[in-house]
Parts: sequence; structure tokens; C-alpha cells
Amino acid sequence: MEPLLIGGIITAVVAGAGILFGRLKKVKVPQNGTWAKPPTVRYEVPTNEDDLTRAVNWWGKIGHKVKIVEKSPPNTPVSDGEIRIRIDPAEVDRRRPPVVEDGEIKGGGHGVTDTTIGPDGKIQHAVILLYQNDPLTLAHELGHAFGFGHPSNTPTGHMMHPTKPGWDDHRGL
Repeated sequence: MEPLLIGGIITAVVAGAGILFGRLKKVKVPQNGTWAKPPTVRYEVPTNEDDLTRAVNWWGKIGHKVKIVEKSPPNTPVSDGEIRIRIDPAEVDRRRPPVVEDGEIKGGGHGVTDTTIGPDGKIQHAVILLYQNDPLTLAHELGHAFGFGHPSNTPTGHMMHPTKPGWDDHRGL
């Protein structure tokens, strides 16, 4: 066999093994707090109900339940035991400004979650601010509302990956 062909085969096998290992290794996701009982999710218009249902159901399948999902009047105060969802692009940009390189927007914040945790480690309430309706971003931010942080050294596609989350990976949650 040609040395170049053998080198190509070895490179492909090593790369494939690396990808497989990344998908099979245990992922340790930091968790900063837990809810004492399932929280109530309240959302403000224009949150898309189908996107919200998809995100809530994804978390529910792995054991993170919420009590009820209901509309809430805009800008009402958040109560203890509640996750509040708001679409507020100006506030998201203010809190997590986009990075511009060579005239193109690179990354930036699609969502921000503020979670209030008591001294006992129990989450009291959370507010999710979204730039726009997007079910994956909403599901990722719900993860923060459930107390999860961004795991280090995790492959793309994990729900809590800091920049490239996905629906297919929930290890460690």
C-alpha cells in the first residue's frame, strides 16, 4: 500500500476515535442550585408557545418538571417559585453585547438567565431574557434556570454547551 494512503487511513481512524470518545465520555455539568419543588413557568408575549412547549418537554423527559406554563402580563414582578421568560433584545444586547469582527457579528448573547439562589442552595426564582424566539436557546436558558452552568471541555451538541448547544446530548443533567 502507498504510504500516503496508509497515513490517510490512520488519520481518519484517529479522528473518528476522538469524536466517538467525545460523544461517549462522561460530562460533568456544574449545578449551582436546585428547586425545592417544580417551578411555575410564566412567559410574556411574544414568546412562541410551540417553542416553549418543545423546550419544557425536552427537560421534562430527563426529569426536570415544571408545574404550569401560563401567559403573564408584561413587566410584572417575578415571584418566588417561578421562572419568567421575556423577549427583550435590547436588554440582552446591553448585558451581553455582540462581538463584531471585520464588519460581521460573531456570537454575542442570544439569551441571559438570572437565577436567584437562597443560602440553602435552593433556587428561589429565575428570569430568562431572550433576544428572539428560538427553541434551542430557550431550552439552553431553561437549563440555567434549573441551576446548570456551562460544562468545560464538552463536545458541541450538548444542551449546556456555552456556544453550540444541541438537542441530542443531555449527559450530566
